[in-house]
Amino acid sequence: KFGTLYYDGRFHPRPSLENYPINNITWNAADEYCKWKEKRLPTEAEWEKAARGTSAQAYPWGNISPSNTLARYFQTWTKEEKHNVMVPVQALAEGQSPYGLHNMAGNVKEWVDDWYDREYYNEQSEYANPRGPIGGEFKVVRGGSWRDLKGFIYSTYRNSGNPNSRMDDYGFRCAKNAAPASGEKKLTSRVVPRNNG
Repeated sequence: KFGTLYYDGRFHPRPSLENYPINNITWNAADEYCKWKEKRLPTEAEWEKAARGTSAQAYPWGNISPSNTLARYFQTWTKEEKHNVMVPVQALAEGQSPYGLHNMAGNVKEWVDDWYDREYYNEQSEYANPRGPIGGEFKVVRGGSWRDLKGFIYSTYRNSGNPNSRMDDYGFRCAKNAAPASGEKKLTSRVVPRNNG
């Protein structure tokens, strides 16, 4: 019923949940938390690269089908675990991404910075790191969660969420800008959304 974080002018983890993902948080609160930590929410493209690396692997850990040693998803529930549905952030080390990130598939879905447009990636983008539409009604969530079947926790799975809603299986992770490599072009434009009427 409650998230792993509470706010009283500062953000605090709930006792005994310090090592769990932050959950049950709106997109706006996730964005505010990242800014408070002098970071930001990742773009959808950044999130996906962090999950799968530079290869086309299906899952953060490779192309092996999910199991309960790799990811936390719906089929891993047992009677003993029914009230403890998330796992700590460092759990399931075998399921790490190529960059060493834990739980990029399963555990909690993750808010990213982009607005959602279900057709956005059906068109070729001229950018290596597209920033998504400049506006919309819903924000993108990535990664799947403990509520999802294993068919929904692959690296490219994307969904949408109302940025004002709190879900017990929605969380986030923060990103920080890296200094651009020599000669690298900095992305500055956003795509204007189409009317999906």
